[in-house]
Amino acid sequence: MINKTEYRIILSSLICVGCVFLLKSNLEYTTITFGLIMGLSNFQTIKINKVLGVVLCVLFSFLSFLIAFLSFGLFSSDMSLINQDLANVLSLLISAYIIAPVSLLILYSFIFNYGNFKTKKVYITLSIILLLVVGYLIPYFKVFEKNIVIFSIWQITMSFVIHIVLGKRTPKRNRQWF
Repeated sequence: MINKTEYRIILSSLICVGCVFLLKSNLEYTTITFGLIMGLSNFQTIKINKVLGVVLCVLFSFLSFLIAFLSFGLFSSDMSLINQDLANVLSLLISAYIIAPVSLLILYSFIFNYGNFKTKKVYITLSIILLLVVGYLIPYFKVFEKNIVIFSIWQITMSFVIHIVLGKRTPKRNRQWF
């Protein structure tokens, strides 16, 4: 039987993927919808003013995107000594799959109460490893619209991690999925 928390995790992840497919890889809009979905689906766990928390979720999601976008340019220009294709791949992996998730989780810590953050490091590390592996391997598969698949996987993974990190904060009797 699916409880309320599991339903919220699955539904918010599906809505994120649906928005990615509807917006057809417009990065600016998918990051904004991701922030809105995360703010609304975790509305009860916001530790500040609820409406301000949702607005900050959207702003922080977009800010995380900008940090990753700028770091991509910085890393690709710094790696001029190696092959240009390899430099682009490494820059993308570092900026989109390490810097963006970490910056998003750090920024969201101002909105949500993660509790004891040391216990969440395992989930965050595993999600970054998953994103790196998928981001590296996806170009080798025959997939229609690789960008849409990559955005979908990124948003599903980050949605799960954010919900798991926030879900671990709830009392043990309310958690049936861990």
